[in-house]
Amino acid sequence: CQEDLVRLLYACRQFEPKTQLVLVGSPWLPSYVDWVNYVAEQLGVADGVHMLGSVSFEELAGAYQAADVFVSMSEHEGFGMPLIEAMYFDLPIVAYRAAAVPDTLSGAGITFGEKDFANLANLICSPILADQWKGDFAQTKKNRLSEFLKYRVSFLLHNSIKIQVES
Repeated sequence: CQEDLVRLLYACRQFEPKTQLVLVGSPWLPSYVDWVNYVAEQLGVADGVHMLGSVSFEELAGAYQAADVFVSMSEHEGFGMPLIEAMYFDLPIVAYRAAAVPDTLSGAGITFGEKDFANLANLICSPILADQWKGDFAQTKKNRLSEFLKYRVSFLLHNSIKIQVES
């Protein structure tokens, strides 16, 4: 739902005119890219939409480091690896409450069930989000991220031990 992110960009620019949207990842179809660009042009925010496409790991890390907030509008999100990545880069997370998103975040971000762009923009552009992220969400995010990292470390150790036993 990248077109919804463009609509949110338009709403955010009502509060913060210099807001930019960076979209990372392989485009689905050329016609979808055309549609997203069309929506951006119609709303007058095409200058603020940056479609990076597929990027290297270093470029992806740079995009997260440069971001102020991670927003997901996906209506069909599976596990939501970008949510975990955003946690790792200590970003405030605002995500549409679909599929596994609430379970993946488990309180480490804000979820919403209605795409009310004006209210979302108010939330995202408000200093309140930054304050909440530093306070309320900070520990929850750290705890949630450590749960995922614990399983990753356990998996790596298990495979390392298994490899050592077999060699």
